[in-house]
Amino acid sequence: MTLRVGDQLVGLRADSDATAATIRTMFGAWVDAAASLPGEQGAPDEPIPWAFSVRLHADSSGRGPRAVPQLRIGRRLLARSRRPDDVMDALDHVLGGVLARQDDTRRWLGLRTFVAGGRAVLVDATPPALTADPRLTRAKVTELPTWSVAVDGDTVHVPPPLTATSAGPDAGADSAFALVGLVGLDACSHPAATDAGEHDADAGELDAEQHADHQAVHHPINPGALLARFAARHPSGEWFHTVEHLVENGRVHASTDRAVAAEQTRRLLVADGTTG
Repeated sequence: MTLRVGDQLVGLRADSDATAATIRTMFGAWVDAAASLPGEQGAPDEPIPWAFSVRLHADSSGRGPRAVPQLRIGRRLLARSRRPDDVMDALDHVLGGVLARQDDTRRWLGLRTFVAGGRAVLVDATPPALTADPRLTRAKVTELPTWSVAVDGDTVHVPPPLTATSAGPDAGADSAFALVGLVGLDACSHPAATDAGEHDADAGELDAEQHADHQAVHHPINPGALLARFAARHPSGEWFHTVEHLVENGRVHASTDRAVAAEQTRRLLVADGTTG
């Protein structure tokens, strides 16, 4: 089915008729019956640039993460939970972000948002890395389901869910968080420097000393590189100065190791004792 969210057509693919019915119940006000996805009956009147895939029912024939309820766009995982309501909530927030981003007067960033209390860390990492990470869950750090966030100085604004805007474009209010840091997680194709038995049991990461040696040799990080990496996410001068300030205060990090990136995120968020 296709939704019209503001001026944007958004395609949704459901894993079953039951899922499609749930989507129609929740987002019926935005369903555009005149448009259809490629492969569906009828030809779309307007190009549909993307389509989200929604799975609300566990696949009894499958195993692993793909078998549980989830929200994807292409191969990119946006949300995953054993509770279908969590996936629908994520879809609601993502669609709210699609609507909000049409306001081009704001400074939008396509970075993932991890929060604890009123603090936020923006993370440059490709899912499923850090998705439902047990290390962050134990620290009461939550990833918000977002399509994009607006940054104003040192404040991160998360758009409201789409259904909160049904009373009008100004009905829903942003959620605001203090931006306390930035973290990057990069893919690494270099072979591990140690035997499998020396790796982390959960994810296969190198231990802290091995990772530091590997990072120094293959992925050297310096303040200039961190500034260039994150400042490039938006052309505005204000965003450049925001990143510059965070770099100067040691609040910007990058790693090729998931455990290290999770720990960097946790430390930034709990620095003032806001979480356990």
